[in-house]
Amino acid sequence: MSNDVTFTAGQGGVSYGLPQDIVDTMESAEEASPDQFQLSTVTVTGSQRLKLAKGSVTFTQSNMPRVKLGGHYDKRQGWISKVAVYGSGVMRTAGAGGSPWMEGGGYYTLTPGTYYVTVSKFDINQSNDDTESELLNAEAPWVSIFKSGDDIESTIFSETGPSEYVNKTNIHKMTGYDATSTGLSGDWGNCHTTWFNPTKWGYDVKLIGIVTVTTGTGDVTNISIDQHLVGPIDLHIPCQFNGTTLCNQDDLNEANDPYNLNKDSTPVKWANIVNQSQLSDMEELTPANTDWFQEFVGPADWTSVNYSYLIPSSCAAQDDPTDACEHPFQFHPFKVSDGESGFLYRANVCAGMVNNLVPLDEIGGQLLPATIDFGPGAIVYDRKIWLRLGTEAYATNNPVFPVTNPADDYYPTMIYTDVGTDPDPVDDDEYCYILMGVARNIGDPVNFTVDQTISGSVWAERLKIGTRTAVYYWAGV
Repeated sequence: MSNDVTFTAGQGGVSYGLPQDIVDTMESAEEASPDQFQLSTVTVTGSQRLKLAKGSVTFTQSNMPRVKLGGHYDKRQGWISKVAVYGSGVMRTAGAGGSPWMEGGGYYTLTPGTYYVTVSKFDINQSNDDTESELLNAEAPWVSIFKSGDDIESTIFSETGPSEYVNKTNIHKMTGYDATSTGLSGDWGNCHTTWFNPTKWGYDVKLIGIVTVTTGTGDVTNISIDQHLVGPIDLHIPCQFNGTTLCNQDDLNEANDPYNLNKDSTPVKWANIVNQSQLSDMEELTPANTDWFQEFVGPADWTSVNYSYLIPSSCAAQDDPTDACEHPFQFHPFKVSDGESGFLYRANVCAGMVNNLVPLDEIGGQLLPATIDFGPGAIVYDRKIWLRLGTEAYATNNPVFPVTNPADDYYPTMIYTDVGTDPDPVDDDEYCYILMGVARNIGDPVNFTVDQTISGSVWAERLKIGTRTAVYYWAGV
């Protein structure tokens, strides 16, 4: 202490007094190193103005809504130096910079009323143009100051919680998810499941403080502060898996996959996200500046080490892992309940080759291996499975046999005829056929079998002389 400090004895104890220059020094020290996100006041022309200290935020960011390869979220840290969102009637005055207080040591002018100071984070990934909001695309938390009853109050204080996604699995085989169709290194989800589907946007908000502004003598404004938190802030929004739902739909493919229907919905994208309106409200918030935030700790390239759902095995083997392909074109029959009319009769068909070409499972279909259906259980018949080869330009002097372009209708393809209903196909100049197998006792879940008539890859030669119908010769390979 010093000689300038006075002590006064009284009946209740001892009081002491500090000269004004020591008080000014103490207040100056507090001003120079406030707590993070500390609220304070400064007097300007007799009225109090609000100040807010800069602060650090640790937060999470997921890949919402693009969770088709599985949900993921990483942890980040950044520094907030400005308020990004202002309610109506809030005026900011910037300082000269180099201050621990926001706005470069500036302040905020508030009219009488109750104000909230908050920090928020909405969980949306900016890399796929799922929102045009400059605020949300920053993938960063932001601070808001607004008056109670302001239009943005319900948006800032809207529901908080994790981002959520589900997986919808179809008990039917789905076309278009094998490696050949997708161009991926393996079958997507083993060709049996949809993409993961986003169902709810995540959001988090914390109240930094409540500021009450009153009017004194001569319209001088006074400010009282209820500080709710100081120091570094943590905003945590998990990307949460909400389990698997099942469906029984026989026409699901990539075009009408629930994920793609959700993503491409009109007039609003991601219409199946239950709180889609919350995103719409957030998009109405306009940032007052673009440099309110600086990220210091960000994510590494998590995609290089993330678990992959691309299973490197064929669709044909996925129903029964014991159904290994013992020879080309082998059929593995199995039965599944369709939930309505009884059983569906199917067979996984192993890959094979004809003239060094892998056939399609149907016209315009996918290359083997694949799964073929033999009709619902209410229908009772035997069905024959044929391998058909076509000749392009068969009526000219330069026929092409076999056709090598899978997009061409003459490309090698499996076709089916029903015994007792359809005649067996007959070779002509345009097409030739070889019987691959017969599905017998369709409608009988006990005795359903597929009898193989070929048990390996094959080779075909075409011979046409003059006006005679072409003749075809087949050989096993």
